[in-house]
Order: sequence, then structure tokens, then C-alpha cells
Amino acid sequence: MGPYLFGTFTSVPTSATLQGCLLPYEVFWRDHQQWLSTRGYMLRPRYMPDWVPSWTSNGRERLSCEDGKSTPYSKITDDVRMCDGAVVALKRFSKLYGPREGEFGLFFSSDALRGDSQNHCVPVYEVLDVPDDGETLIIVMPFLRLWDDPPFDTLGEIISFIQQIIEGLHFMHRHLVAHRDFKGEAKHYTRAQRPAKDMPPMEEIVQGGDRSVPEHQPAALEQNPTKSCNPFPTDVYYLGNVIRKHLIELDDFPANNVGLEFLQPLVSDMVYENPDKRPTMKEVLSRFGEIHKTLTISKLRSRLVPRGEGVMEGLSRSIGHWHRHIEYIVKRTPAVPIPS
Repeated sequence: MGPYLFGTFTSVPTSATLQGCLLPYEVFWRDHQQWLSTRGYMLRPRYMPDWVPSWTSNGRERLSCEDGKSTPYSKITDDVRMCDGAVVALKRFSKLYGPREGEFGLFFSSDALRGDSQNHCVPVYEVLDVPDDGETLIIVMPFLRLWDDPPFDTLGEIISFIQQIIEGLHFMHRHLVAHRDFKGEAKHYTRAQRPAKDMPPMEEIVQGGDRSVPEHQPAALEQNPTKSCNPFPTDVYYLGNVIRKHLIELDDFPANNVGLEFLQPLVSDMVYENPDKRPTMKEVLSRFGEIHKTLTISKLRSRLVPRGEGVMEGLSRSIGHWHRHIEYIVKRTPAVPIPS
């Protein structure tokens, strides 16, 4: 899902890149370029075994050259699928730290589940076993953008986004899979061995990218001799915290946008300190649906206002917004975009 999304590769200048050297984590891709080509994937020229930096001979600036940009993601790179020319993403991960990520990715991408309208998981095209490393797998996925690129324009767009991530996590929970990391790379998954109706599934605590989870704090762990917890309420916290930190103003978090205060009661419950008192994802989805019903079409088509927007900036954006708004009405574009 969402935390898999990433955007255009940029590069932070270092002495290594300026001198035409690969960064340490890029060496893996160079060393496996030939094998990946036999599997139908062509890496960037930068990762060819005989690569010579183009800017050393063409007189151009390094960052103006395609091979002058290193991936900022140590485990993800872009690639061209040779059979159709599609740009895809390759993500390598360790079986030790994410032993079932590939399995779950293929499970959610299966024909039986792809048609589920609540399945918003990023498709997994293929899982590759690295031949010279029994501990490493590579997942092949679509090449995606960041979740907020381009920025949201209307309230309806942000409602559509929240609807999709709530549905997506609820979909995973319906199939007894906990996401376990909504901030960093989504590498921790758990599938409950029994339905939750029998008893809460207790799993070993895994620290994801979000280190603010109440039940993961030292004081809570001291009271937890088994060092295990039900991962599903923790998932609810992760998602609520993403909405809290990135979309609305709540408690000590500054708002990125103005006018989303109506989400605060639901989000407050999702990040409740006691995990047993948090709503389930089924309840979150139901409550969000009720909130959605209270929003008028004009409200949903209204412009999303970033916090700190100046008067002149707001006027300029409003003019552009109303041009698009009228066009959407004429074309009967839904106020809440429907994912294709």
C-alpha cells in the first residue's frame, strides 16, 4: 500500500558521486545487472558493469546527466521491463526481516483478490530469488509517485485518498494480514494463524518506522513480559497517526491543510493510548463513511487551503481552482475522484 510510493529520483552530492563512484548500496544493483537482464529487466546505464560516468567526457554538469543521479533509496531502484518497455520498481529485501512480504504481495495481487474494490495494495508483478544470496529477494512492482505528488487540489481529492487507505488496510485485516509499518518501508507483515474472533492474535512486537506507538514505548514494554501484542490495533494507530501528522491539525501537530477539523474525533480514537479502546478498521471505515455523507458537493469541490498561505498566493490559486472547478462540473467529473 501507500508507504511503497516513491517519486522522481534525485541525488545528494557526495564525494563519491562527484568522483563518479557508486554509493555502497548501489553496488548490489551493479553486481546483479547481468542476471536481472536475463530475467527481462534492464537497469539504468549507471549500473552497467563497464559504466564510465558520462559527465567526465561530455563537459556537462553531473546532475544534468541521467547517469549522474543515484537513487536515494538504498533498497529500491527503477528499471525497464524489456518485454513491453514499462518502467517498474525493483525492491530488494531480506527474508530475515520480511520473510513473507513477497508471499503476501503475490497473494493480494492474485486474480481472486485483484477485483476486490477495497484492494488498494500495490500490485506485485513478480518475486525474484537472488541466485547468489539465499537471504535476499527482489519484488517487482509498478513505478509510482509519492502519495502527495501532485498536491491535493480539492477536499474531495483528499477524501478519496483517505477512503482508499482506510479501505486498503481494512481489506488487509479482513484477510488477517497486519501491515505493521505505515511510515517507512513496508517490510513487516503478519498473518494471524487463527481468526480474530477466537482470541486476539498476539505477535512479537516489531518496531516500524513510526516509533511513537504507545504500546511500543519502554514503560509499556516493562509491563509486557511476553513482548508481544495484537498487531491490528497497532495498525489502526499507524494509520491514524499518518492522517494526524500529514493532513490535519491535532494536539501538538501543525496542520498541513486548513478545514479538515471534522476528522479529528475519528483520528483521536484511532491514536488512543490504550490499544484495546481503538476502533477496528471495520469501525473506522464505517465512521468515515458517515462523515463522508455529511459533506456537500460544494464542500467536496472546495479548494484545499495549505496552512500559512498568503493573500496573493491564495488569490492566484483560487483563480486556477475555479477554472478547473467549472471544467469538472461541465465534464461531470465526480467531486470525489474514483480510482481507476
